[in-house]
Amino acid sequence: MAHSRTATPDVFSRYGAPMGRRSEAVHNLDCAQRIQLFRIRLNGGGYDAGGAYWGSGQPLWCAMDHTGETVFFRAPHRESAKWWLRDSHDTPEAVRFYR
Repeated sequence: MAHSRTATPDVFSRYGAPMGRRSEAVHNLDCAQRIQLFRIRLNGGGYDAGGAYWGSGQPLWCAMDHTGETVFFRAPHRESAKWWLRDSHDTPEAVRFYR
């Protein structure tokens, strides 16, 4: 998915891969427009396409608003991810998603 590439740009560090990526608080997502919700694929070692380390566990998700603010979190499936985002946002009724 094209969106996941923009959420996982290459990371460079003289100390190796960073642990995860910068993530905003859910209430910072601007819900004036729909939220992009997509799964971040991890390789067998727990790294995303850009080289950030996430480890293993439940699937990793990214929610991105129209301004580019991102929230990374884990959930077992897409419906759980949508529920968690709505439940965590200040105005759950305003949180809408692209298909």
